[in-house]
Amino acid sequence: MHSFSVVIPTLHEAAIIEQSVASARAQAGVEEVVVVDAGSHDTTAARARSAGARVLQAPRGRGTQMNAGARAARSANLIFMHADCRLPERACEAMSQVLDRGCVAGTFAIDYASRQPLLRLLSSLSRVRSRWTEFGEATLFVRRDDFERVGGFPAWPLFEDVEILTRLRRLGRVGRAHGRVQASPRRYLQRGVWRQQSLNVLLYTLFRLGVPPTTLHRLYDSGSFRRRTTSVMSSLGSPPPACQERTSRTIVSCRSRGGSSA
Repeated sequence: MHSFSVVIPTLHEAAIIEQSVASARAQAGVEEVVVVDAGSHDTTAARARSAGARVLQAPRGRGTQMNAGARAARSANLIFMHADCRLPERACEAMSQVLDRGCVAGTFAIDYASRQPLLRLLSSLSRVRSRWTEFGEATLFVRRDDFERVGGFPAWPLFEDVEILTRLRRLGRVGRAHGRVQASPRRYLQRGVWRQQSLNVLLYTLFRLGVPPTTLHRLYDSGSFRRRTTSVMSSLGSPPPACQERTSRTIVSCRSRGGSSA
């Protein structure tokens, strides 16, 4: 079985970080837990340290924070996990099996542990392998060499997890480990489950159409997607190079089928 370093980006997670670190450290095969904090004003850093994590500071942004954690990590294999997610039992064994099959990286299915109908549906759909069902909550694990080969996470405020999966798939196979990561439904419950999912779908669709992640992040933070859709769409003319390349491929593919780019 391989050993792993767990990297957790945080911002104001004092209420849950101790349990998150303890849960990860309890896994056989986890060599260390690295918490990368983006300047929390609460006791996140102190609580993570008291729970046994190495604590680093980095500029705000999940991609930037996780890259900093990867550079500092000691293991040859990396796990990138949200603070409100929990690995399944025997996770390192399951991840090792995926890497031993020749995959460059892998993810888990997600369990939102909720009886809410839509969240139960989303948990079930996470078992389906597609670009619409694999995100950061699925807990990416990857060999360090391959992580560095694709340049790590992009310094984007949103969809950095989608982009690195795209890069890794160009490099080799991305597998699926046995078991399900338990993910907190807190954002859904805070904003309203249907409203949050509608926002997620709209943001992801706009991202695939080439809207810059920085613009989408402002929309994501506000939660008021109906008011901002028009202004977001006006930015389609100048996406960053990576998004521009993705948009061109989408349009060409759709035109070849006689459909639209949406």
